[in-house]
Amino acid sequence: MAKFPESRIRGIAERLWWHAPPQKNRKQTLAKYNYLTEEQVDELQSTPEYRAYVEQIMFERRSDEDFEKWVESYDRVGGIETAFGARMGLKPEVVQEMVARVRQARRERKNI
Repeated sequence: MAKFPESRIRGIAERLWWHAPPQKNRKQTLAKYNYLTEEQVDELQSTPEYRAYVEQIMFERRSDEDFEKWVESYDRVGGIETAFGARMGLKPEVVQEMVARVRQARRERKNI
């Protein structure tokens, strides 16, 4: 597995978080704007660094209340695991684990 620069990892995660290209040509668009091949996009999205950065975004970009509303908003489009997973290039079970970790981190932060 290739080692990707943090800037590329962050770039893809941020682009998908804010402006996800249409699903039809998502990998092609990500590859073009990040000077990667579509295979490299797949590889990058499967790295622990990418998953950690997406989880960090999930934790930092929303208040506790807004986070839960955001998670629930995905119920209209098939659930966060499926819809957000597809948007970010992550498997449903990975997203489920990420949501659980973010919720746990939020609970721990409240108890400090």
